Amino acid sequence: MDDLLATLRHYIDRVDHLVIKSETVEGALEVVPWPGTFPAGQHFAVALGFAARAALKPAGRTMPAFPDQFTAPQLRAMARQTRAALDGLTGADLRGPVTHVAGFANLEQTLADYLLRFAFPNMIFHLTAGYAGLRQAGVAVGKADVDGLHAYPDGFTF
Repeated sequence: MDDLLATLRHYIDRVDHLVIKSETVEGALEVVPWPGTFPAGQHFAVALGFAARAALKPAGRTMPAFPDQFTAPQLRAMARQTRAALDGLTGADLRGPVTHVAGFANLEQTLADYLLRFAFPNMIFHLTAGYAGLRQAGVAVGKADVDGLHAYPDGFTF
C-alpha cells in the first residue's frame, strides 16, 4: 500500500505541474473539454479530491476543506493541502471495506477494489479531462506532462 500512496503523491504533483502550465494561456482552466462536463480547472480539483479521498477515507481521516473556485493559485494551494493531508500516512493506515457513494450508488468495496476500480480510475479520468481542456485551450502539454515519465523532443508529433 505504500506504493499506492507514492502513486497518489506522484499524480498530485502532475496536477500541480499541469496547473502551472495552464498559466501560459489565459482562460485555459475555464475551457470545457466537451459539452456537459466541468471546466478544466474543476476537473483538476476533482482529481485532487479523488487523490485525497483514495487515502483518507480508508484511513478514517477527514477530508480537507477545498476551495469552491478553481483558479491556478487556488488549485496549487489545493495540491499543497492534499499533499499535506497525506503526509504521515502509510499503507498500514489504509483499511477496508470502504463504504461510500459513487454518483447515486451506495457502495461497499474491499480496500483493493475501492482503490483500483474506483478512486484511482476516477482520479486519472479527471486529470485527463483537465488535460483535454488545456489542450483545447492551446496549452503546450503532452503525455509527458500527464505521467511525468515520457520524454519527447520539442515539437515532436506522431
